Amino acid sequence: LRDYFYDFEVPDFIVRYAALPPLPAREARLSDRQMRELGVGPDDLVYPALRVLAMGWDHSPLLSQSSHEQCIYSRSSLFRREDALSRFSDRILDRPRHTVGMDDVFVFAPIAFQPVLRRMETEYDCAVGQAGWTVKQSKAISTTTAPVESLGVEVDARTASVAVSAVRISKLIAKTLA
Repeated sequence: LRDYFYDFEVPDFIVRYAALPPLPAREARLSDRQMRELGVGPDDLVYPALRVLAMGWDHSPLLSQSSHEQCIYSRSSLFRREDALSRFSDRILDRPRHTVGMDDVFVFAPIAFQPVLRRMETEYDCAVGQAGWTVKQSKAISTTTAPVESLGVEVDARTASVAVSAVRISKLIAKTLA
């Protein structure tokens, strides 16, 4: 998903936990009107707070993961919780299986399910659109049997393998040697 953390508005009760270190009102670039409304002067300290999920906040991964799952499971007929791959589920690829990783989703299935996978893509796009989120097109990969790299891992449907991407491992070796 595109800009997922910044599109995720947090409830009011969380805002106080997302405050940044204090700074003088003038450094926060508050207008004169805003300072009057807040009852502060240019040298008074203000505590800016994010109204969106902060990427460095300990609870952001859990909240983003949970909300993404809730979105696709409640707004799609083809994504089912019992088909999610996890360390607790079976790994049999006899139906479309998926994983949700915070703002990413991956779907795996035998080639016979290609028509279903295309419908899943459409349902997913509609579900996240209804939630007010947008698919990041530069990361979107349509149904394919070609090797696909995502998050540093290459999945090859033809060889049924999952491995660290050769490109990523080469970059890591070069940086280590440097």
